[in-house]
Amino acid sequence: MGCCGGKQTPQDLLFVYAKKGKAGKIKKLLKQNPDDVDLDAKDKNGRAAVILAATKNKHGVIKVLSKLGADLDASSDQDGGYTAVCVVTAAGHKKSLQRLIDGEADVDKGDCNGRPPVHIAVCYGRIKMLKMLAENNANLGKSASSGPFASAAATG
Repeated sequence: MGCCGGKQTPQDLLFVYAKKGKAGKIKKLLKQNPDDVDLDAKDKNGRAAVILAATKNKHGVIKVLSKLGADLDASSDQDGGYTAVCVVTAAGHKKSLQRLIDGEADVDKGDCNGRPPVHIAVCYGRIKMLKMLAENNANLGKSASSGPFASAAATG
C-alpha cells in the first residue's frame, strides 16, 4: 500500500510487480502511466526495480525492464551496494544473469566495496556463473590484488 495505508501509486506498483515477476503488468503500467513511473527510482529500502527482480530471480521482468530502458547497473543503497549482476551471480541465477548480459549490463561493476561479480562468483563457489561472466568479457583480473584471486593471479 502507499503512504499511510492509502492506495498504491503507480511507482509502488512497479516495485510490487518487479518482485512478483509480473512483466506484463509492468508493460501495461508504463503504457497507462508513462509520467508517473520512474524505472530507475528506488523503493523505501533503496532498491531499484531491477534489483528487486534480480533478488527474486524474475528474469522475465529483467528482460522487460531492459527493453524499456531501465538502468541495469543500478546499485542498492543498502545491502552492500550490490548491482543486479552481483545479486544474480551470488545466487546462481543463470537465466537472470543472461538477461542482464543481453541487456548490456556491466559485468565488471562491483558492490560498494569494489568487489566485482567475478569476485562474488568465486566467493560463493558459483563456477558456472564465473564461466558465464568470463564468456561475456568480464575482467577476471579485476580483483587480483586481494581476496580469492590474489594467489590465482600470482601463479597464473
